Amino acid sequence: MRGPAPVLGWAPQGLPNAGDSLATRALELYRHRDPSLAAALQAGLDTEKMATQGGMSDDAKKNKGGMDQPGGMRQAAAGAARLLAAPDGPRVAALAFDGWDTHQNEGAGTGQLATRLSGLDGAFEELEKASAKAGKTRLS
Repeated sequence: MRGPAPVLGWAPQGLPNAGDSLATRALELYRHRDPSLAAALQAGLDTEKMATQGGMSDDAKKNKGGMDQPGGMRQAAAGAARLLAAPDGPRVAALAFDGWDTHQNEGAGTGQLATRLSGLDGAFEELEKASAKAGKTRLS
């Protein structure tokens, strides 16, 4: 990507969540030692908060699987949808899902390909629900 427009990335956390105090302590340290790193960490924390807001339960915030699994695909799409719906959120989002190179064990209704397509369907459903809630009628 080129040009002056700011770009950010977000993906559901795959590691156990650290306590809020860790982020606060790291941010305070960076503010005194490396203001640029502090700004980047603050932007990341703000993005995470925006992507996971909306009354999500602790269980809903837990990692639902990789980007090649239906739960992970749905979770990433829901987070992206919340970012897009936010008044100060981005105008464009790109989602990347893994695991489409399925040369074996594809299966009919339960194999790898069916799993990926199910996840993709769930991701589209999350985007549609969020866009309707935000008053946007069309996904491109």
